[in-house]
Amino acid sequence: MERRDVVALLGLAALLPGCAATGGGPSGLREAGAFRTASFYDTSSGERLDRRRLFARMAPAPIVLLGEVHDNSLHHRIRGSLLLDWVRSQPSRVAALVFEQLDREHDGRLRLLQRSAGGPAPAGAAPSRARDRPSLDELLEAGGFDRQAWAWPAHQPLFEAARQSGATWIAANFSRASARQLGRLQDGEVEPALQAVVESARWSEEAQRALERALLDGHCGRLPASALPGIARIQRLRDAALALPLLDAAERRSLLLAGNGHVRRDYGVPRYLGALEREAVVVGFEESGREAAGDLAAVVGAARAGDFGDAYHLVCLTPAEEREDPCASLPPLSPAGPTQTPSR
Repeated sequence: MERRDVVALLGLAALLPGCAATGGGPSGLREAGAFRTASFYDTSSGERLDRRRLFARMAPAPIVLLGEVHDNSLHHRIRGSLLLDWVRSQPSRVAALVFEQLDREHDGRLRLLQRSAGGPAPAGAAPSRARDRPSLDELLEAGGFDRQAWAWPAHQPLFEAARQSGATWIAANFSRASARQLGRLQDGEVEPALQAVVESARWSEEAQRALERALLDGHCGRLPASALPGIARIQRLRDAALALPLLDAAERRSLLLAGNGHVRRDYGVPRYLGALEREAVVVGFEESGREAAGDLAAVVGAARAGDFGDAYHLVCLTPAEEREDPCASLPPLSPAGPTQTPSR
């Protein structure tokens, strides 16, 4: 098992950032520094995409899912730029940003704050209108954002871009507190709307095995077999909770900001979208220590390229963050702990 496989999971297990920038194009992608060492690929063909072709894939999509490795700050800078361009590509339509980093218990307070400020501003609002919107600190506080858990300021570029976009913020994650309560009740019930999303998922034995395998790998091989059903159930509830706001996409455009394990097509949020899954574009953000000319398989190897094909429509490869071996300091884990499965 490689170190990168555990990083996505362990970034929050203790509770708790192509893309070649050449030529003209979408405004957000002019931040060439963030894109200089990153590359986007179409996972079905393995072909590298320049930014114009990337934007052509993302702009018309009513649902976009952007993954991440939680502690990679470059991922958050790039995603912030992409979300701005996506929102601004259709300024006449309402857009919503769905956050894994904000727990759903805080969504009412977050929406109240946004309504009190006159609702979301149109994309590209004039500076005077932008000043009428809540400040970044006000939005983060209303959404219950835990700066310590999410290693602030790693996500700051992402949240700054989210505020600048004028889109509605939605707090969506199934919280650790809810997971702990469910664990104490063992077979405890969840709210009917959330349970309905779980039961209507495009699920299979293959998806269940893939999820369980990812959870086992992500726990460095130390997860007791007795704990696996509870952790898998919590993971599925988190994915269903993140999917729930996306099911309103008929009324608006929606973009999910979550870890790679949540956005994966083989066992993540797309499985819970029903017919809307066909309209979604899934973008993974992965780390690669190798540079090579050619297609995706030439850069990451055929096996990993195949995994990316199962998981994402598009993938962005960036250099890896320098970090200690996460398995060396693995904290005690429980079903309440993980919020993101590894990318394998």
